[in-house]
Amino acid sequence: VTATKARDATYYAASASVDITVTKATGTVSFDNLAFTYDGNAKPITAHITEEPATACTVHESPIGPDAGDYPVTVTCNGTNYTASGNASASIAKAVGTVEFTSPLSYPYDGNAKAITARIAEEPATACAVTPASIGPDAGTYPLIVACTGTNYDAGDTTQSAVIDQRAVTVTANATGKTYGEADPALTYTVAP
Repeated sequence: VTATKARDATYYAASASVDITVTKATGTVSFDNLAFTYDGNAKPITAHITEEPATACTVHESPIGPDAGDYPVTVTCNGTNYTASGNASASIAKAVGTVEFTSPLSYPYDGNAKAITARIAEEPATACAVTPASIGPDAGTYPLIVACTGTNYDAGDTTQSAVIDQRAVTVTANATGKTYGEADPALTYTVAP
């Protein structure tokens, strides 16, 4: 800044200059989006200075992912009139998966209990908790509850039924006879599975 005094009857003309430094004010960081749902892609994190919305910031640890989870991020911003910095936690939520049974849900009766297993279709390496873990050995319909938690997918609590079908049997009457007037003979039969 330069100050100037014009010459007059008492004083000569004079001028003086001085440097004035205007420091940037401290602003507030605004993150554009910190919450995502898993889709297999990394997620970019962006931010700006609230007081200077057009200012882009440098976000460290960006992009995040691609796996579901919480990620700490830090940001530094240098605008025309403001500077800002901050920390936040960005997250990628697990997506909703589909329960896929890896064992049959219907069996013929054979006198043995049957193990029931399941997994998340989108994450085949993830085993699910099936309650009860086995059905039988008796024939009948058994209600199941399946809960699956994977790295990037959850399948929540799913209800399903498994069945052990009754086995068909053949009953054959043994041939017998009787003469009139005699007592009725005992009737016998054989059962074949």
